[in-house]
Parts: sequence; C-alpha cells; structure tokens
Amino acid sequence: MNKSLSILFVEDSESDSALVLRHIERAGYELRSLRVDDIPGLEAGLREHEWDVILCDNNLPQLNATIALERLLRFGRDVPFIIVSNAIGDEAAVALLKAGAHDYVLKGNLTRLISVIEREIEDANNRKQAKLQDEKIRTLSNHLMQLAETERAEIARELHDSVGQSLVLLKLNLIKFLQHNELRDAANEALLIDPVNSLLDELRGISRRLTPSHMKKVGMQLAIEDMLSTAAEMSGVRLTADIAALEGFFPENWSIQCFRIVQEAVTNALKHSGADEIRVSARKTDGNLELCVSDNGKGIASAGDRQGIGLALMQERVASLRGQLHLENSTAGLTVRLLIPAQDMLDEGG
Repeated sequence: MNKSLSILFVEDSESDSALVLRHIERAGYELRSLRVDDIPGLEAGLREHEWDVILCDNNLPQLNATIALERLLRFGRDVPFIIVSNAIGDEAAVALLKAGAHDYVLKGNLTRLISVIEREIEDANNRKQAKLQDEKIRTLSNHLMQLAETERAEIARELHDSVGQSLVLLKLNLIKFLQHNELRDAANEALLIDPVNSLLDELRGISRRLTPSHMKKVGMQLAIEDMLSTAAEMSGVRLTADIAALEGFFPENWSIQCFRIVQEAVTNALKHSGADEIRVSARKTDGNLELCVSDNGKGIASAGDRQGIGLALMQERVASLRGQLHLENSTAGLTVRLLIPAQDMLDEGG
C-alpha cells in the first residue's frame, strides 16, 4: 500500500515541480499537492490546508524562500520546510537554516530528497508529541496548583473560623476572669491578654499568606500592595511597588498565579538577599506584561542558589502562564524578570 504525503510546493516552474513530484511518487508515495508561486497563493494554502511538508524553490519572480519561510512562521505552523532549488550559495543556505528552514536539496541531485523528507516529518511528529506531552504535564501542574490553592483557602478558613474564634473566646474568658477577681491591671494583661493578641495577629497573618481572599474584592494590585506592606512591617525592609499595569491584565483564574509568583520572589529576597530595599514593578509592552522583582542585596552567589524549591515553584507558575522567567544577577542585586503573554494568548492556550 502506498504511503500518503501532502506537499505544498512553492515553485513557479510546472515542469520542475512535476519532476520532483514524480521522483517522490517513485519512492512509493501517494501525493496530494498544491503548487503556488506568489504570496496570496502561499497564504491561502497555509490557511486552508494542513501539509506534511513544504518544498520551496529559493528564487521565484514574486516570492523567495526567505519570505515563504517568514509567512510559515507567522502562521505558527511547525511543518518541515525544505529548500529545493537549482542553485543556492553556502551563505544563503546557512542563513535560511538559521531562519528556520530544515534542509536544502539541489534540483539537479534529488538523491537525498526522500530521506530528508522522511527524517524531517519524523522529527516534526516527535516535536508534536513532545508538545502534547508538555501540554499534559502543564495541565496536570495547573490542576495540582489549583488543588493546592483550594486547600490553602480551606486551611485559612479553618484557622479563622475555628482556631481564631477559640482564641477570641479564650481572650474574653481571661478578661472576664481578671475582672471577676479584680485582677485586671497592666501587668496581668501583659502576662495573659497580650500573648493571646499576638497569637491572633499571627493567625491573621498566616491566613492572609495562605490565601489572598480579599483579592476578588480589591483587585490584584491592592492585594499585592497589601502583602508588600505587611512584609515591610514585619521585616523592616523597604518595599515599593509600581504595578498599576497588573490590573485587568489576567483573567480571574490566572491572577492567583501572578500573586504567588510575586509573593515567592519577595519572600526569597527577604530570606536570602540581605537587601534593605525591594521593588516590584510591572509594565505592558506590545500588550504583553513585564513584571520585575528587584532587590539591592548580594545577588546569587553560585549556580546552586538557582536550584531552590522557591525558584522551582516560581518557574512552574510562570510556565502555567506561558511565560518566561529570567534572573539578572549583578553586584547591584538581583532582578527576577517575568515576561508573560497577553490575556487573549493565555485564553487560547487554555
């Protein structure tokens, strides 16, 4: 049984394309092909059909391989792109390969063509399978992070509703006991009531760190600013923010991931950098988001410092937003820079 193969052929010579296609058919392939020789035809072919491989002459009157390759990449298709041309210089061939072409074959010597096509189709299929596997892993990771957020919220509610109320009741009973026995004075309050107040404050802090439950009400910008204010009060470190660009950038279900990324980056800086100033900033560039957490501390001393759990968690969350994470280390401190695509791209990516 013949193997099927669909080919988009960017070629202005009908006789040349016929020669190449006959060579492929003799290798046992049943072909579905379309020949185009200008940009509108190429774009229509890419828009309307799926192809196993694209063969492209290097120079046509209205088109060349560089433009054809650029159009293919603009469509976001991962299709083997093979130059089939009468002549192509080494420099031109190298430039096209660097730009994304997969190989080139001379029309006068088609001996390699079948093996090149089969190899590149196999590689493309492997890339597709790897991408599908990455998507499955990302979906699982997102699901696990959502479960963790749900668990955090439940623990925070339990701390507030059960432990918190028990501590309030204990405080009221202690006050009642002191008043009943005429023992309520500053010394006894410092001994018995102040520790309970400290526990209540700590409990509220733990609950808020577990889940930013107020973010839905006040928005992500104010939630992060509140988190930074609390961190500054507890640590004595100066924390500043310029993050108005965050508001409305993410759909609601993605906002918590961004909050956690900032929280983790700030926590790492407080724990390890020795900084006395941390700045969080956000700006939109071409509709995308650049989010930075910078400190004036000691930076990252060694490669081992890049392997911590905190950084790994940040990388997982950034990956869930289809973003990129960069660490910029210098004598002036460390900047954690996140590049996150626009919301519509996140929605399309699931």
